[in-house]
Amino acid sequence: MNRSGAHAANRCHHRLLTGLIVSLIACVALCIGAGVALCGLNWYGEQVGGLGADNPKLQETFDTFTDRLAEAEAAREEALTELSGAQSRAEELEGEISRLEQRLEETQSALAEANGKLEQAEQAMPAYPAGAKLAALTFDDGPNKYTARLLDILKEKETPATFFVLGSWAERYPELIRREVAEGHAVGSHSYSHTKLTTLTAEEIAADLDKSLEALTRITGQTPSLLRVPGGHYNDDVRAYAREKGLRIIQWSVDSRDWEKKNRDSIMENIFESRYNVKDGGIILLHDVHATTVDCVGEIIDRLKAEGYTLVTVPELLRWRAAYGEAGEVYKSLPGTA
Repeated sequence: MNRSGAHAANRCHHRLLTGLIVSLIACVALCIGAGVALCGLNWYGEQVGGLGADNPKLQETFDTFTDRLAEAEAAREEALTELSGAQSRAEELEGEISRLEQRLEETQSALAEANGKLEQAEQAMPAYPAGAKLAALTFDDGPNKYTARLLDILKEKETPATFFVLGSWAERYPELIRREVAEGHAVGSHSYSHTKLTTLTAEEIAADLDKSLEALTRITGQTPSLLRVPGGHYNDDVRAYAREKGLRIIQWSVDSRDWEKKNRDSIMENIFESRYNVKDGGIILLHDVHATTVDCVGEIIDRLKAEGYTLVTVPELLRWRAAYGEAGEVYKSLPGTA
């Protein structure tokens, strides 16, 4: 929270305390007034009580004042009850204010830490010459039982990748998500439940994607800046959400279609031999939920490098080819200008 937000919170705190103090003073005044009234009525009753037997009119007056005395006593008890309730509420509000202040401090601390990590990551990104051929390997739908083996291969090949993960699976395999980050890979959201977002209302879209972002932030300590929508389906509501949350929508220029035939020859052909084969700035779509995909990743990397490609993460590609890109914008590839 910025400084103006902190001042606003303090003003709100002071207004709450002022209101409570005024309420307490009013309750105390009411109790004192009721006490004085009771004393007066009791004295009057003592003076006229003995005369009532000989004077019916005086007796009627005495009865009226007795009733008023009972009403005053009831009002006094009610005021005391309200005073006790106000005191309890004041204590509750003080506790709530204290908890909110603590959460504010924790949020500010977490934000500062996240900004520090972002600066470190940016400084660690290598610089590529203007004529370099860049490409990004991306993996959807994980993590799952094949992801650990894929990470082993990427580590052996010294190759970074970008993982677009499902929030529901990230919660099942948080250790794999943390390993992806620790080993230099990028992690983005692929929604929480893999629902086709264009079939949802704006509120439902936000609920699903919020849940995914919250899960990934909780696991990694970093808020994702990338979103790949399930099936590549997006609309104005999805883009509006992405703009609000600072997300770049990442599509692909090369579809391995590894989900279709699930065999090595088909995957290699779609990446290297089809009309949409890999080119400079290409973003290659794969899935780490298929064993056949993981089996041929090493061969894919070797061939890309043999053809002169430098493999990078999507954030690196965005940094060098689009000045980090803009939230809510859609990126399928990022070719160089040379």
